Amino acid sequence: MRKHLPVNIYNKDCRVKENALANTEKFNILLKNLENDELSVFFQPIVERTSGKALWHEALLRVKNHEGEYHSPYEYLQIAQSTGLHKEVTRKVLELIRKSWDSLDTDISLNITYNDILHPEILQVIESLARYSETKNKKLIIEIIEWDNILDLSVCQNFITHIKSLGCLVALDDFGSGYANYSSLLYLPLDFVKIDGALVKQLEENSKARLLIENILLFCKNMEIKVVAECVENSLIAQLLFEMGIHYLQGYYFGYPRPINEIY
Repeated sequence: MRKHLPVNIYNKDCRVKENALANTEKFNILLKNLENDELSVFFQPIVERTSGKALWHEALLRVKNHEGEYHSPYEYLQIAQSTGLHKEVTRKVLELIRKSWDSLDTDISLNITYNDILHPEILQVIESLARYSETKNKKLIIEIIEWDNILDLSVCQNFITHIKSLGCLVALDDFGSGYANYSSLLYLPLDFVKIDGALVKQLEENSKARLLIENILLFCKNMEIKVVAECVENSLIAQLLFEMGIHYLQGYYFGYPRPINEIY
């Protein structure tokens, strides 16, 4: 698992038949989305605190179910990884982002995993997309997720240095969750840190959460790294973050993820 290789773990309590049927169904839905060109990308705005303007949008994958509704890909991610569809899905997302720049007049960010970084063909598509963004006078922002799964820091450092040389900006996603720690910020040439939404949601009632966010913000400011707060869902949380001096905000309070044709 640590090497990102497909693995199954069995114990006597496993509901093998039920799980196999459910996974087969998810695989079929994902495969159908790829074959019928039905995967979609929704966009959520990231708003600057001082101006209130959406400076960029995060591209979020959406999968079409049997009822024709688009929803989060979360339940399909493990299936995509274990069956080898993950590369095809990532490639499709990058293709959809490229097309979206014909309509979307902001920078765009996308999520990639350590597993993506390890695949040369994915890097080639990212390079092509970064060059295309320059023709649109826009920036491609790469958000690195699942930081806990990164095994070789030097691989990540080399990747970031390379894509920044192409004009990309880089963010570390979900900071403050799991084992993500401050040492990451010492060795990586980051432009943004995104504070984990689970931490931001506790801001109203948990003084310790507020203290941690304040310390992350202070540390990042001293490192000249901009900070984004995720999952800002109401005016009180937004106001508290304003008072702290957060740089950017993202969440339902400022806008839900929407397809490109509903943004303008």
